[in-house]
Amino acid sequence: MYKNIYFVLILIIFSFLTANKLYSSSFYLQNSSDSCASKIELNKVKDTCNQTYLKQMSVNPFGASYLLKFGLTKRGNLEFILYDNNSNFICFLINDKFETGEYSINLIPLIFEENFKSGVYIIEMNFKSGNNSSETFIDSTKFAIMK
Repeated sequence: MYKNIYFVLILIIFSFLTANKLYSSSFYLQNSSDSCASKIELNKVKDTCNQTYLKQMSVNPFGASYLLKFGLTKRGNLEFILYDNNSNFICFLINDKFETGEYSINLIPLIFEENFKSGVYIIEMNFKSGNNSSETFIDSTKFAIMK
């Protein structure tokens, strides 16, 4: 019973935040043909960045956010790939060219719309910069969904 109440509270908070446009600096990736990419929320936090990085997923169950933060020092091609715990491909979250800066991705719209099962998921970041994509950065992070 408490799990149902908890889930309803998260939905109410998320509805309130999106209705009041507190995500004003965000945009949705509209040019992707992949169903996952069109449902994530991407925010550019800063225009500059000192190092390329991928931070551990920060989860706030009371504020209805699954935030993934990353930074890019150069312009280049960026891929975020979502896998389940058995390393089965689910979808591309991002597969596009990106400018230098710090970004955050909120996965709540994707998680609610695609009705993900409880479990552990892996997000892999592949970034290639330079003229011939000579410089690469690869990292991954895990997160859990509990319903």
